[in-house]
Amino acid sequence: MDGLRVAIRSVKSSHYQGALLFGLLVLAAAAISNVAQTVMRGPMFGGMSGVNYALFGYVWMKHRFQPSEGLSIPSSTVVLMIAWLFLCMTGALGPIANAAHVAGLLSGMAFGVIPLLWGRRG
Repeated sequence: MDGLRVAIRSVKSSHYQGALLFGLLVLAAAAISNVAQTVMRGPMFGGMSGVNYALFGYVWMKHRFQPSEGLSIPSSTVVLMIAWLFLCMTGALGPIANAAHVAGLLSGMAFGVIPLLWGRRG
C-alpha cells in the first residue's frame, strides 16, 4: 500500500492534473482492471490493487518522461512494485488477481504517456 500512498499524494498534489483527472484515472483503472480480472478468472475477487498499480504506472511514466510536471516516485518503490508483481505471478502467494494488477499497470502507464505522445503528433 506504500505505492498507493505515494501515487495518490503525487497525483493529487499536482496542479496540472487536478481532482477531475485523478477521479477519472481511478474510475477508468478500476473498470479496466476489474474487467480484465473477470475475463481471466471470473468474478470472485475484490480489492483496489488494480487501481494501485494503475496509479503507480501513471506516476512512474510521468516521473520518467515528464519530470517537469512534478510527479515523482522513489526508485525503491518502483523496484518494490515490479518485484511484488512478479512474485505474485509465481503463484507462491496463493490466488492473486494478477490480471487486475497487469491491466492496472498497463492502463496507468498508457494514461501517463499517451497525452505526451498525442502532443508530439501536432
